[in-house]
Amino acid sequence: MQLLGLAVLIIGIWANVNGKDYVDITDNSSQFTQMSVLVIVLGLFVLIIGIVGVVGAIFASTIFGRIVLGLVSWRCVCACVYVLCMHTVYVSVCA
Repeated sequence: MQLLGLAVLIIGIWANVNGKDYVDITDNSSQFTQMSVLVIVLGLFVLIIGIVGVVGAIFASTIFGRIVLGLVSWRCVCACVYVLCMHTVYVSVCA
């Protein structure tokens, strides 16, 4: 999705920079410049949505992100830490 947004953004910038040649051919230059700006805005929107999706997926895959999103409760995390600590103490005492 980021690549699609980046491609649309590049096309919009290219059309805005190199559009002077095409404006001379057409009768209405304002429509061409408005379309290139619209394509740039659309490309930025798709790029931002894609980046937010990737960051959200990374955030949701970490334990802190799961706690913040409510996918894992604090009680579960505390229980896991307690079990790990008790296992460490048990192993060190019995060894």
